[in-house]
Amino acid sequence: IERLRALKPVPKGKKVVFYYLDSRGGNVQTAIRIGRFLRSSQASAEVSNGAACASACVFVLAGAVVRNVQGRVAIHRLFNPDDIDISQESQKKTYSKLQAEIRKYLQDMNVSPTLYDDMLYISPDNAKVLTNDELQRYGLLGWDPYYEQTWNAARAKKLGISTRELTQRSARAYAQCGDISDDMSPEIR
Repeated sequence: IERLRALKPVPKGKKVVFYYLDSRGGNVQTAIRIGRFLRSSQASAEVSNGAACASACVFVLAGAVVRNVQGRVAIHRLFNPDDIDISQESQKKTYSKLQAEIRKYLQDMNVSPTLYDDMLYISPDNAKVLTNDELQRYGLLGWDPYYEQTWNAARAKKLGISTRELTQRSARAYAQCGDISDDMSPEIR
C-alpha cells in the first residue's frame, strides 16, 4: 500500500500503467528505449522495498511520469563489459557520443542532466546508492513536474474549477485528513 502514496486520483475511464523495476543494469540504449516507451505510455514506475534499480535501469526509471522508490537506486560510470579498446582517446570519443544522447534523454524526461555528470566519476566497481535527497534533486522521485501540472489542469477543468482552487482544496484535504491514498485503490480515487 506504500506504493499508492505517489499516485493521484485517476480520471474515470483512464488506466494507470505501473511498472515494477528490479534490475542490476544492462544496455544503456535499450534502457533509454524502454524509458521512452514508459513516457509515451504515461506509465509510472516503482522500485519496491527490497528491489534495486542499478546502472542502466536508472534510465528506465527516468522515463516514468511518476517515480516511486522504496528500494535502492544505484549509479556508476557507464562501461561496456566486452570492451577491449585500450586507447584513452578512443574511449573518450565513444563515451562523448553516448554522453550527448544521454543528456538529451534526461532533459526530455525532465531529469537533471547532472545525473550523468555525477555518474561519470563513480567507478563501476563501487556503485553509489542514492539517498532520497539525491533522488529528489535529480528528479527521480515523485511526479514529473510538467506531467503533474498537466494532470492537475485536466482534473481542475473536469471539476469546473481553477488549478489554484484545486491546489487549495487538495492542501485543505491533506491538512484535515492526512495522506489517505494508502486507504484507497486507484479505481476509488
